Amino acid sequence: QTAINKIKYEGKLDPVVVYDAYSFLKSGKGYCDDYSATFCVMTRYIGLSSYTIEGILTRTNGDKVDGHNWT
Repeated sequence: QTAINKIKYEGKLDPVVVYDAYSFLKSGKGYCDDYSATFCVMTRYIGLSSYTIEGILTRTNGDKVDGHNWT
């Protein structure tokens, strides 16, 4: 089973937890920042250039979500 199949998307943050690629893979829980950071770490490891973009997500009905990260 691949790492991505073991990971559960968590929409709420715990203010005490440090979020990074290592803890994301170890705990199996994360949110958009974790997915983006982990993807960057993996692609940079194999020599591909990558970076994350932070912004505001707007849903198709016009509602805005606080923030979101993409790679």
